[in-house]
Amino acid sequence: MSRLSAFAVLSAAGALVLLAALCPAQVPQKINYQVMLTDDDDEPLADESVTMVFTIYDHETVGTALWTETQNVTTNSIGVVSVLLGDVHPIDIDFDSPLWLEVEVGGETLSPRRALVGAPYAITDETGGGDDHSLDADDGDPINVVYVDSGGNVGIGTTSPEEELHVQGNVLVESPTTNAEVTIAHGDPQVDAVELRATQLYGGSAAYYDENTNWAVGLGAHPNAPGGHLELARDESGNLAFRLMGDYFGSGEPRMDILGTSGEIVFDLSESQTDAVQLPAGAIDAGEIWNEPGIQSGQSATEIALTGGGSYNQINHGEIYCPGGGYVLAIATAQVNVYHDGTASSAWFGISETNTEFSDLAQEITVSLSGGVPAGSYSLPLTLNAVFEVGYSGNETLYFMARETLGDWSVSSRQLTLLYVPSAYGDIDMNDKPVPDDVTPAGAAMRRPTLEEQRRDAAGPVGSGIATQAELADLRERVLELERKMAVR
Repeated sequence: MSRLSAFAVLSAAGALVLLAALCPAQVPQKINYQVMLTDDDDEPLADESVTMVFTIYDHETVGTALWTETQNVTTNSIGVVSVLLGDVHPIDIDFDSPLWLEVEVGGETLSPRRALVGAPYAITDETGGGDDHSLDADDGDPINVVYVDSGGNVGIGTTSPEEELHVQGNVLVESPTTNAEVTIAHGDPQVDAVELRATQLYGGSAAYYDENTNWAVGLGAHPNAPGGHLELARDESGNLAFRLMGDYFGSGEPRMDILGTSGEIVFDLSESQTDAVQLPAGAIDAGEIWNEPGIQSGQSATEIALTGGGSYNQINHGEIYCPGGGYVLAIATAQVNVYHDGTASSAWFGISETNTEFSDLAQEITVSLSGGVPAGSYSLPLTLNAVFEVGYSGNETLYFMARETLGDWSVSSRQLTLLYVPSAYGDIDMNDKPVPDDVTPAGAAMRRPTLEEQRRDAAGPVGSGIATQAELADLRERVLELERKMAVR
C-alpha cells in the first residue's frame, strides 16, 4: 500500500505558500502540489508511473466534492511527484471556508484528507488577511509575513526587502534523502559558485568555485575523523595548496599541510619533538633564524714558551657574535709541556674576558708537579671549559690564558672553541673553583726522559751521580742489543 509521507505534506504546503505569495493579485486557478509515495516497507516508489485523482471537499471526512481531476504522473528517483492541480480542470471555487484535499493513487485513496490551510486561501482576493502584495499569518498575527514591494523584491519577515529575496529570521533547508544541497550561482548560463551540502554520512560541508567553475575551497566536517576540515586549491586542476585537519585521522591532534610544487611544510601535533614540524631541505639557515646556537673555533700548532716571573701569557683567543642575551660556552684544549727539575713546577691555565690577567669571572685551574715527581720533561693534555653569561647583542671575546709560577712551561696544539646558546634549561654555576697548587692532574701523560734530558738533569744541583747511572743503563741496553743480533746469526 502506498501512503503520503510527513515530508510530502510539508513540501506541498510550502509550495502553496510560495505560489500565493508571488502572485496574489492575478493568481491562476492552480495549486502546485508535491508528494512522496512509499510502499508498505517505507521504501520510495522510485521511477514509477501512477494515476492520481485529486478531489477538494468542504468536509474533513464526508461532505461535497467541489472540484476533481485525474493526472498520470511519474515519480522521480526518490519517489517524489510534483503536479500542478488545476492543470486539467481550473480550480473554480472560492477559498473562503475550510477545504480538504483527497488524493487517490492507483485506485487507492490515501487517508486522511489534508486540510488546505493558510496559503491556498490567498488564491482569491476575498481572504480575511493580507492585501494585494502581502500575506498575513493564518490567524492574522503577525501581518505581512510575506511581502512584495513595488520593485518586486520579496521579504519574509520584513516589509522592507533590500534584495530580490530578503529573509529576516531563520531559514531551514531540509531533505528526506541522504543529501540536502543549496547552490548559489551567477551568470546566464548558470555558473555555480557555492555549494552548501548536508549528508547523513559526513555532515555539513561547503565548496567554493572560481569564475570558471574550478574548485577552489572546501570546508566542512572531516569525512573520516571528528573535527573540521579545510582545503585550498593552488591551481585550476584542484591541486592542494593548504590542508588543515582538526583531528588528524583520529589522533585527537590537529595537522596542517602547506603544499607546493617542489616541497611541503607540515605541522603535525600528533607527532613529537622534531617530527612535529617538517620543512623542505635548506628552508631555514642562520640568516633566517638568527637567534639560534652558533659556534666559533680557532687553533694553532705553534708552541709557545711561557714567560716566568708570574706574568700572564695569551695562548689563544676567540670572538663570537651573540644576537642577544644568553650564554657562551668556551672550551680550550692544548698540550702542556713542562721541564721538571725534580723540585716543584706549577702554572695556571684558564679562560678569561681579558688578556692581561684572570678577570673576576675567569675560570682557571692550576697544573703542577710536586717535588716527589722524578725530574724530566713531561707532556700533559689539558682541557678547560667555562661558561660566561652575556646580556646584550654584540661580539664577545674570550682569551685562553696561562701564568707560569714555577718551572719551565710551554704550550702547543692550542685550540679555543666558543659556542653561543640563547637559553638555559637548568642551573648554571659559573663560580671559579681552582684546584690546589700541589695537585698533579689525574692522567698526566708522563714519558721517559731521553738520554740528553737525563744528562741535563744530572748537571743540576740534585743530579749528582745520575749521569753515571744513565750512561751505565745506556751501555747495558747496547750490550743487550748486540747479544740479540748475535743470537739471530
